[in-house]
Amino acid sequence: MDTKQFLTQAESITIDGTSYPITSDIASALKEGIIPIELQEQIRHQQGDDVCFDFCRQRRLMKKVCDQIDAGELPEALRPLVESASVPAEILYKLYHKKLQAKADRLHKEHLITDEVLAVISKDILTAEIIAPLEHAFYVDIARYLYEHHEISREILEGVKQGDIDIKYIKVIRRYYRQMLSLSEVEQNHLASKEGLDLERLETLDAMTDGTEMDKGLLQELNRTYLKEAMAWLPPEDARLIQRIYFERTPMTEIAEQLGVTEGTIRYHRTRILSKLKIILEDVMKLSRDILL
Repeated sequence: MDTKQFLTQAESITIDGTSYPITSDIASALKEGIIPIELQEQIRHQQGDDVCFDFCRQRRLMKKVCDQIDAGELPEALRPLVESASVPAEILYKLYHKKLQAKADRLHKEHLITDEVLAVISKDILTAEIIAPLEHAFYVDIARYLYEHHEISREILEGVKQGDIDIKYIKVIRRYYRQMLSLSEVEQNHLASKEGLDLERLETLDAMTDGTEMDKGLLQELNRTYLKEAMAWLPPEDARLIQRIYFERTPMTEIAEQLGVTEGTIRYHRTRILSKLKIILEDVMKLSRDILL
């Protein structure tokens, strides 16, 4: 049975090791890049929002890449591989935008992929054999970017390089990082619109998302253990601030004085880091909201 037939006649679909029964109508919808709400709800319930997000993104990109194959913009030989659902969304995205070769050239120059992998991309674009090393290289590259922008620690970067840390965690952190950039831009625009507003007045903004409920949860003994584990994902300076505030109980006024900044600045960074830890605790460590609050 060829791949097209399989996609329209399948009775189940497997996502990260979890199998879901599907009807022929759902299989046909997936082939068209449409992810039925009922399937999305099942995935969210069983595996969480992030797995559902990645699955939906991959399926939609599969459809777009197949459309390009139909239009003769990409080689027909790619079809069985793409329709097998074995190509990660990141690689499909580069294929769709026809930037895979350029990306591979850069990864090769940075010694993240081998001569053999580059040669396959140059000649055949993709084969099943190079997908795993190419995907790993993609996420090492992303992890390095996050490290350079102080979103993960050196230990996390090295763990990704060595394959000791699952790349799904980097997906979560990268998604969080993009959300933070977007929120930061909105906040900066808001601040810029307020004539004469300085950093001291960030304390007022901080009060709007004070994190009081989270603070209470984090100070519970059980949650302090989880918090210590989550802090390993933070850059050292962020982890140190949380250490001082929540474990050493150092007043924020004292920290501000020692660092030569305002207390409002410390409160702003505390809120920013707590938001980051919340993502790590819920999406990376998979702790439920009931445990955290």
